[in-house]
Amino acid sequence: MRKFGGTALRSGPPDWSLRDWMIEELCSQHGRAFGTRVHRCPHMNFYLSRNSPNTNSCLLRKSNETLVAVVLILFTLMTCKGDQSLFEFDNPENPKRVLSTGANVTEASRPKPMLKVTTEHVESWPGITLRAPATLWDLSAFSHIGIRLKNTSQTTLTIHCRVDNADADGTRNCVSGSLSPAPGEEGTLKVPLIRTSGERLENQLFGMRGYPVKSGGPGSVDPKSITQLLVFLNKPQTNHTFEIYDIRAEGNYTKPTAWITDAEPFFPFIDSFGQYRHKSWSGKVTNLTDLESRRRTEEDDLRGHSGPKNWDQFGGDLNGPKLKATGFFRTEKVDGKWWLVDPDGRLFFSHGIDCVRMLDTTHRRT
Repeated sequence: MRKFGGTALRSGPPDWSLRDWMIEELCSQHGRAFGTRVHRCPHMNFYLSRNSPNTNSCLLRKSNETLVAVVLILFTLMTCKGDQSLFEFDNPENPKRVLSTGANVTEASRPKPMLKVTTEHVESWPGITLRAPATLWDLSAFSHIGIRLKNTSQTTLTIHCRVDNADADGTRNCVSGSLSPAPGEEGTLKVPLIRTSGERLENQLFGMRGYPVKSGGPGSVDPKSITQLLVFLNKPQTNHTFEIYDIRAEGNYTKPTAWITDAEPFFPFIDSFGQYRHKSWSGKVTNLTDLESRRRTEEDDLRGHSGPKNWDQFGGDLNGPKLKATGFFRTEKVDGKWWLVDPDGRLFFSHGIDCVRMLDTTHRRT
């Protein structure tokens, strides 16, 4: 064994340099954290990264630049949250954690690890319950739970999943999702870990594009204290089968910008400059002198960057056709197409705000 920075390094070829030892150790840490293998190929000047024996290999030539790149990439990967598996196959504790209601459940390893669920149609909601380990699941770092499954029945199924806190009753302290795969179809059932309710300070907030939010409430769950999740069908008329291949917490959770508990009293929550007053951030205007200074800075910048060289004073295209200068904005058909024409007779596009209404609906087009 060799030590570097107090960390024991595994033995290797005697001709390895300090750089080789560093990369080997980082690679092994990466492998332990992410289930992949990244290692030095003996007697060859490259490193091999391979996800499985059947995938193509990526060769990284050994050099000083390679060392820097490998260190940065592996550091990034090791510091990422990643996903969290909620169920490990071939675990002797599984019979204690997986309970069934109106269904038969078997664990199989071929052609791949899975739970085979066969539901009957006596119970209203036949399926399985997966209990958390001895300690509760803390899934606060994740945005949702994803269940990879396959419909092995002869008809389309709607498969539901409910994620519970203690005292969940189907409405309170739980969230749910569903997926309707066709026969033979495989997909991922996603359940968003919703933390907030639609509370708007007793409807004192309205007409806004976004709202400060309230933690908890109907239709939400505390992701730090997940007790169990249920996978089930809703009142089936016949027996059905489906297979579960993977259950994990996924996605990085992004906290809301503002909470209704940011201040007490909450109102007024807009300052004299039209900004949210209960939080600070880089670039927030703090006083009138600051605002005037920024205005002067912006004016100086605009003078130094007056716009594209091929635009006239109105934004018309100096490289395009020159029509009659009427001194007014107008429309005119050019080569069979209608154009906006500026007062100097140049063609231009107009792009900007068309209408502002006091509604909270938002339409996104991509």
